[in-house]
Amino acid sequence: MFREKGEVVIGKGLAKEFNLQTGVRFTLAANPSKLFKITGFFDADATIWSANLILMAFEDTAEFFQIKGKATDILIYTRPGYAPLLAKEIQEKSLSTPDSLEPPLRVQDKSLVRRYFERGFNYKAGVFTALYTVAFALAIPALLIVSGFGQTERRKEIGIIKATGWQTQEVMEMVALENLIISLTSAPLAILMAMAWLKLFNGAFIAQFFIAEIGLMAPFPVPSRFLPLPCFFAFLFSIVLMMVGSLYSTWKTATVPPVEAMR
Repeated sequence: MFREKGEVVIGKGLAKEFNLQTGVRFTLAANPSKLFKITGFFDADATIWSANLILMAFEDTAEFFQIKGKATDILIYTRPGYAPLLAKEIQEKSLSTPDSLEPPLRVQDKSLVRRYFERGFNYKAGVFTALYTVAFALAIPALLIVSGFGQTERRKEIGIIKATGWQTQEVMEMVALENLIISLTSAPLAILMAMAWLKLFNGAFIAQFFIAEIGLMAPFPVPSRFLPLPCFFAFLFSIVLMMVGSLYSTWKTATVPPVEAMR
């Protein structure tokens, strides 16, 4: 990967932050005497962690950190099923030399890293719970509004169409059709707004609620997927809320004399 000494590959986030191009030479404050040359960039969609990463040869790393002949982390590939055995052997050898000046080795396999990820995602799941709580809190007053409070004009409208000869069943069908149209419009609109916010604005101001420690503006493309199921659940939530809030109040209004409904 590196043909000459001092060559590095950096992430797109660093390149954008400091306006770096291929062939540019730079130094780092930790060791200003070490000069590096940019030979390439990580793809912007590689991983969210590679945006601020600097990759260099092992010899350059040892010289930069002034720890020649020592590696702090080693990545080992094993055949399927051998990782636990290798981890156990390394751990036992590390603990069998208590007089060594180096601390005992810490072995992390894929199962342990997977638990780290699951713990992080479960922690972030609390954010989703909070957002859903806010959604339900906002839905309660909306339900009260569509279920009778502040519906004087709606009652008058139902009274007028009842007076012109509409049957109660026809009024119920009209309201149900209105609710269906509103739900079919609002659910896709919500998904489109979410897609625009993530794709055009890269999840500005909200990405930090789902990915830890990235700030208000993410320095990398925020990963996202849009599947049919969330859109279906948005439609289901909307249609249930609208139907529960309006059908009963509509039936109650449509069954009274038109003159009383128009008061």
